[in-house]
Amino acid sequence: MNETEAFQKLTEYLEKNPEVSKLARKEHPDWFTPVFDWAGKYRLIEKAHENSPEGYCAYYEGKYGFAPPWQVKRWVEKIYRGHSEGLGFTLNGYRGSWKTVSISVTFLEHRIGLEPYKTNLVIRASDTTADEVTGKITATIRFHPWWKLCFPNIVPDEEARWSTNGYWVIDNSKSHEEWTELMAGSVDPTLIGGGYTSQKINGKHPSGVCLTDDLHGLNNSFSDTERKAVVRFYTTELAKTFVRKDGKLVTWPINVGVPWGNDDVHRTLAVSGGYLSDTIPVMKPASEDDPGAVYIDGVNELTGAKYDDIVGWWVLANPNNFDVDQIKRDRGLGKFDFWQMMMMDLTSAKSGSIRHYPYPRNEIDPAWPMVGGVDVPYDFQERYERESKLSSFSMTHLAKNPRGGAVVAGGVLGHPSIKQAFDHILDAQSNFANWVYTLCEDVGGGKVFRSAAKLMYPHMKILGSDLGKMVRLPGEKGGKAKNKKTRIQTELIPWIENGVIRISDERSALLDALRDGLDNFSELDERRADERLDALDSLYHAAKGMPEVLVGKYYGEKLPSVIKKKKYDPLEGRLAARQR
Repeated sequence: MNETEAFQKLTEYLEKNPEVSKLARKEHPDWFTPVFDWAGKYRLIEKAHENSPEGYCAYYEGKYGFAPPWQVKRWVEKIYRGHSEGLGFTLNGYRGSWKTVSISVTFLEHRIGLEPYKTNLVIRASDTTADEVTGKITATIRFHPWWKLCFPNIVPDEEARWSTNGYWVIDNSKSHEEWTELMAGSVDPTLIGGGYTSQKINGKHPSGVCLTDDLHGLNNSFSDTERKAVVRFYTTELAKTFVRKDGKLVTWPINVGVPWGNDDVHRTLAVSGGYLSDTIPVMKPASEDDPGAVYIDGVNELTGAKYDDIVGWWVLANPNNFDVDQIKRDRGLGKFDFWQMMMMDLTSAKSGSIRHYPYPRNEIDPAWPMVGGVDVPYDFQERYERESKLSSFSMTHLAKNPRGGAVVAGGVLGHPSIKQAFDHILDAQSNFANWVYTLCEDVGGGKVFRSAAKLMYPHMKILGSDLGKMVRLPGEKGGKAKNKKTRIQTELIPWIENGVIRISDERSALLDALRDGLDNFSELDERRADERLDALDSLYHAAKGMPEVLVGKYYGEKLPSVIKKKKYDPLEGRLAARQR
């Protein structure tokens, strides 16, 4: 008799003899505490073998030490209900809602424990991200103590069949002949993961779970063409590999992610009639008297920035992990990012104006360190007649404020000749005592412009600026170049909203275009020439030349909480704090 069997028999005896159990607890707690702990664990193990939402919840609790949160229970119940009706499941859940850990990892590994003879696919935007999920699942199967208690007979088949090219398990409770007979109809591994364009998943037929997690991303879904290509992959390629038997869906199709458009994978599946769907934002609008409602004033206490779009009463989805402080911090990373990734609402993400903050022009010192950012037009105006189809030449002067942050001090916007454009750069370089350099995008016409500038004026301080991530760690690659409005929206605007980058209150063509562009950002269309976008893009490149000011320590700090009050005075909390 092994240790597990001995614990099991002793547990059963004590449960049938409560008086003995009571005496044991009292007289020898140090002896019998492990037995009673085991009793609870054993009941979870028995439950975890059920093919049901309750079985999943028992497996989850045993692995993590606590019951799954309410939203996970809801998702799993929908997954099971959908499968019983021949339907898949698609989910949009806020970043941090545990959808990947709970569904992509834990649900899938529980299915492997219940049905080790089936094939399961994990498909994400790339092989690397898919391997992150399969790596967690396979680590559990190989090493996790809870797996060894729940499914001790399901072990890796490591005879050349345990790698990122495919993971196979075997059920060693069965004889070699029995297992071979059970697997005779399968040529695919138990688990395999890959990017949606990967050859690793090509031709695989998932008889178990087909899990797609964050198929869309910055690198494949900001343009309509790219996004539709991802949808086309799912509907015309992947869905055709689902296994059916006697007209019933055998595969468990599950899709999780965040919204990327009204025509993305989630939306397409949700309205197809073939999937149950769910959407979980990080918080929902509420009234003051709603149970659990909290008031958010929208103020970043450390920068003075105010986020009007989150001011009001809300009910938080998970206040233990995403309280008011965390909501403010996430909102501080940018309006678009917050409403897309946390609120599941692309309409609000793209609508409205962008808050910006003025800086008194008489307090700007021309001796401050300054960099320039240049956006080169599609073509330069070499004649006297102005052609309205041309985009504008824009140059932003960005000054480093010694008190923190940066200030747009001025700049140029118009349709100069190429010689006049070079003169604007040289004038700034000469007129400002601490001019550092000018940055110009290093692709297409910008690259040609910069090469010509260096050839004609070797003393010009002009450098190339890529179109990847704005702030990177040393050695980090720039990543894929994004279109103009996208990179402004996701990389530049968060620093403007936070007040890290402010705009001089002086009036000029460039400064007015910047303010107008931010006030009407949702209207900007990069398919047409728009000097407001040109002005914002030149600021984007200037900001990349000053990475030392784009480091806000307040992103990682805990902001003061706002306590719910029936009669809310917006100044009450801050006045009280000052008095203390």
